[in-house]
Amino acid sequence: MSVIQRLWRRLIESSRENQWFLPILGAVVGVILALAFGLSEASPDEVTWTLTVAEGRSTLLSWLSILFAAFSIILALATLTIQNVVSKYSVRMYRLYQRDLRDRYVLALFAMTAAYIITEQILLRTVDPGAPVPATGFAIALVLLIATGIALIWYITTITRWFRVDQVVRRIGQRSLAGAEVGDAIRKGTTTALPEDFQRPMDAVPILARRSGFLVEPDPRDVADDMARIGGTAVIHVLEGLPVVRGQEIGWLAAPDAAGELATAAERIAADIEIESERGVAGSIEYAIVVQVDTAIMALSPAINDPNTAVQIVEELTFMFVALAGHDLGSHMVQREAPVTTAVVRSRSFADYLRLGTEQILLYGQGDPVLVRSLQRMVGSLEFVDLAAADRAAVDELAVRLESLDPR
Repeated sequence: MSVIQRLWRRLIESSRENQWFLPILGAVVGVILALAFGLSEASPDEVTWTLTVAEGRSTLLSWLSILFAAFSIILALATLTIQNVVSKYSVRMYRLYQRDLRDRYVLALFAMTAAYIITEQILLRTVDPGAPVPATGFAIALVLLIATGIALIWYITTITRWFRVDQVVRRIGQRSLAGAEVGDAIRKGTTTALPEDFQRPMDAVPILARRSGFLVEPDPRDVADDMARIGGTAVIHVLEGLPVVRGQEIGWLAAPDAAGELATAAERIAADIEIESERGVAGSIEYAIVVQVDTAIMALSPAINDPNTAVQIVEELTFMFVALAGHDLGSHMVQREAPVTTAVVRSRSFADYLRLGTEQILLYGQGDPVLVRSLQRMVGSLEFVDLAAADRAAVDELAVRLESLDPR
């Protein structure tokens, strides 16, 4: 992973995690636009505005008042939505809501428009009140106001979707499939490998975590690149998203022909493996499944008592698992020659995701016949999917458990 790619990833993650990042960026852009065009004059041959500077200042303040009034309504609606998300679904669902960049773009546009209007209004105080208002600067304020108004209307329609259970579970399912596509990109050009195929030699050197946090799934090609000079075998056995502490072993490295360089190579590989302070959401199939399971369990609890929501989630999980079967899941390996290099990265298989998405739902909902039948329909749908032997065994295991419950 290049430095530019790493910085771009950090920038995107900062945009998702920090509420202030994009709004402040929008405000800065608004101030720059005002300073660049706020006092620009039209040429004598062009038709200019008939508004005076004094009227322009008054108009800008009126627009700003309307903008803040609309935004106060949006904030009230957002607060109500957050209460609904946390109380009805799960706390983890709120994190997905909070990290939605589409909503953040609206806040950024509002901040840019507000900053531009305020800066333009201040700049106009340096001009003769009876002079014509600068056409370009006033037109930009008008365009930004219209764009913000449209964005706020769109924001209302988007934020109210969080009150619909079907929309919420569908959004999470789409996030899961987006995570599968990210995984496909990471594993492009690799082959499937089972970790047990590689027995750890006695003289293997451990690859230690450089910091405490949550492991980001490494690219096996990057691991192979770090070993290109000495060759050998490297295995990263800690799964993506799991917590690690500084100094914990996350993998091992063995190179019989270059034993003296193993420590340096292990340090190099460890330095290139990302460990985040918070569990990843973007591109994480596991996190999206956990959120769906959380929501189903809450719906099955006596406090919520909404088993049909759990059934909806099982149906969405069915769609998701059928789609996931077509993606490149599981542990992967890169093999190269001259020198012989083997890099293995353990990753969750289809069977792992199936167990993650069904075990707790079945534990808490096995007494509900409708839910059990929906899980049986899931198994029936997976009968027509092409799966590896280990994944097919997990589906058969789930089918046997469901048959023993006999909801009829």
